[in-house]
Amino acid sequence: MAVFNVWSTTNMQSMEIQRMLKQKLREAKGKLQVVSLCVDPLQRECKDILERDSISWPNICDGAMFEGDVAKKLGIYTVPFNILLKNGKIVAKDLDTNQLKEQLDKLL
Repeated sequence: MAVFNVWSTTNMQSMEIQRMLKQKLREAKGKLQVVSLCVDPLQRECKDILERDSISWPNICDGAMFEGDVAKKLGIYTVPFNILLKNGKIVAKDLDTNQLKEQLDKLL
């Protein structure tokens, strides 16, 4: 099971999803992987939040906002945005915090 999460330090729902994913990672005991893309224009803000909240999963903080390679290739234009994968296949995307939590609870 994996989640690709797109977030911003200025979006409260993004931050809520980050906290929920941190909790789910602990509960999943190795059954969940998370990778995130921060679309903030200032890399320092992204890194400060990651450090402050002890977020240890891989994060892309390129400062390119929605113009970065990853965002463009995936057609991402809003935050929060997420893609939920199971066995390498997309099972859901663009879920709000509660929907993502419910899906993770169901699939883990």
